[in-house]
Amino acid sequence: MLEIGAGFNTPSVIRPPAEHITRTITGARLVRVNLAHPQIPGDLTGRALPVECDAGHLIAALIEGDHQ
Repeated sequence: MLEIGAGFNTPSVIRPPAEHITRTITGARLVRVNLAHPQIPGDLTGRALPVECDAGHLIAALIEGDHQ
């Protein structure tokens, strides 16, 4: 699961459901991209990756990256 820029304005809409899916589906992983709040719960260590960066910059870098 890729979560991009989900902060705490409406956390119940994205953050807890993403964490729940990661906990309950065998093999599920979570990548949380967020400049201000990339933290992941301790019980998801090893199954989740916090990426502390601006989502727009990350997407631009992926689009502009070398695709060879």
